[in-house]
Amino acid sequence: MSIANDIGSTGSGSSGSDMPQNTGTSSMPQGREMGGSESGGGMGQSIKHMGSVAADKATQLRDSAQEYLHAGKDKAQEYLEAGKDRAQEYYEMSKAKTQEWENTVEQYIREKPLQSVLMAAGVGAVIGFLMRR
Repeated sequence: MSIANDIGSTGSGSSGSDMPQNTGTSSMPQGREMGGSESGGGMGQSIKHMGSVAADKATQLRDSAQEYLHAGKDKAQEYLEAGKDRAQEYYEMSKAKTQEWENTVEQYIREKPLQSVLMAAGVGAVIGFLMRR
C-alpha cells in the first residue's frame, strides 16, 4: 500500500487540516512503480518491450527497403535491356536506309554518268568558293 492510500484510509487529512481529502484516486504512482517488491521491474519490462517492438519495426523496414531496392534494380535492368534492344533496332534500320540510299545513288550514276560528273563538279565548285571566303 502507498502512503497516499494510508492517509486516505485513516482520515487524518480530513479534520480541518490544509491537506485536501483523498478520494482514493491519487495522481501518485502506486504499486511496483513506487519501489515495491519489484523495484522498477514493470518499467524495465515496458522499455524492453518497446525496444524489441522498435527493433522488429526497424527489421521490417530494412527488409521492405531491400525488397524495393531489388525490385528497382530488376526494373532498371529490364529498361536497360529494352533500351539496348531498341538502340540495336534503330542502328539496323539506319544502316539499311543508308545502304538503300547508296544503292540509289550508285544506280543513278550508272544510268546518267555525264550528269553525275557535272553535278559533282558543280557541288565541288560551290564548296571551294565558300571555303575561299
